Amino acid sequence: MSRHGPVFVYYKMFDDDKKEMLSIRSPATRDGYIGRVDVSRIPAPHTVGALVQRICRQENRRCGIDWENADAYGTSLLRTVDSSDEYNLQDAVDLLGDSRPGSTPQAPVLLKIWYEELQAVLIYPEWDAPKERNVNSHKSPVFIYYKVYDEKKEMLPLRSPVETGTPYLGRVDACQIPTPHMIGSLAKEISNQENRPIGIDWDHDSAYGTMLLKTFDSPMAYDLEDAVDLLAADRPGSTPQEPVLLKVWYEEVQALMGNEGWERPAVRLVDSHRNVRSRP
Repeated sequence: MSRHGPVFVYYKMFDDDKKEMLSIRSPATRDGYIGRVDVSRIPAPHTVGALVQRICRQENRRCGIDWENADAYGTSLLRTVDSSDEYNLQDAVDLLGDSRPGSTPQAPVLLKIWYEELQAVLIYPEWDAPKERNVNSHKSPVFIYYKVYDEKKEMLPLRSPVETGTPYLGRVDACQIPTPHMIGSLAKEISNQENRPIGIDWDHDSAYGTMLLKTFDSPMAYDLEDAVDLLAADRPGSTPQEPVLLKVWYEEVQALMGNEGWERPAVRLVDSHRNVRSRP
């Protein structure tokens, strides 16, 4: 069956006290408490939840949990005000059919909206907001142990040691290091955890170097570009007894460049590599 023009779903909103709420999307010259939503604005597949989200969005009504302010905004789509049987948000619904919910202003769907403090919703005696977690938080940690030392081969006390009694031994969780895994990404994770700068600080004309070594006296450092399996049993630094060794040092940029007439590079726009056409 072909249709011409928009297909609407009409709705009313009310609160816990069964008081109706004015709609900011009420059609002109109609009841100010009845709103309508254009079905073409609801992405497929059509579900009851998608309809509720669209109504809340166009009415500027919050939906769900606001963790920052510890607030909960609830919604239920009902057939009648006194109905104890609400629509299931996951249910598929034909919003284009003649028998769709809220097909006429005389029989709108009813959206119940309420607000509660989150602590009251969760009914915990001492509720705390959830901590931020990495997407890999469900995985068991895979540790890589490390020590940090300077050019004089002096061990440096760590900001995040494994234990307070071992201030020179640290560890990072390989599951928290973004892929693809490389020696450079491991060195960067250790440096970030220890709050140590890497590379050149142009503002202060300083250079901070890092190398990852197998032993103190090793003449060969790991290549930062080398791929490495940080989750394997034979990964570098797999045990506290054989940690990887991060060598860190500092130099002034001018000394590093070895140039008496060295000047700081000029500030450039990100698109400075593009050819600039001269005006005629």
